[in-house]
Amino acid sequence: MAVLQWSQDLSVRVPSLDAQHQTMIALINELHDAVTGGRPRLFVDAAIEKVVEYTREHFSFEENCLLKACYQRFEHHQCEHSELAAKLDLLRWRHRNGDDAAGTELVETLTTWVHRHIRGSDRSYAGHLVRSGTE
Repeated sequence: MAVLQWSQDLSVRVPSLDAQHQTMIALINELHDAVTGGRPRLFVDAAIEKVVEYTREHFSFEENCLLKACYQRFEHHQCEHSELAAKLDLLRWRHRNGDDAAGTELVETLTTWVHRHIRGSDRSYAGHLVRSGTE
């Protein structure tokens, strides 16, 4: 069962970023299914690795878009990304070292992040990126 679903209220009106956000949601749902479905530890580890690495790739891509568009709140946005990346790294480390609860915490952290960050910080740059021609 999906813990997150894509909806238009998550759109930032930039097709490439919307597509990446949709991929992130799919990976979070895969992790949720692995954690709640009693999958073997190696399967959960792989799902964690995929979502953490994809999130880092997405942050890099998004930050590059913001830099190219001369977004005035770039540093603040990058700081939010850095804080989440550090938390994800810690949760990944905890899970690798035997803390099964870290998988559940990672799902909860990312679910909250999608709702708060995309609907808040990401939506605040949407108009700027659209006006700059970012696709």
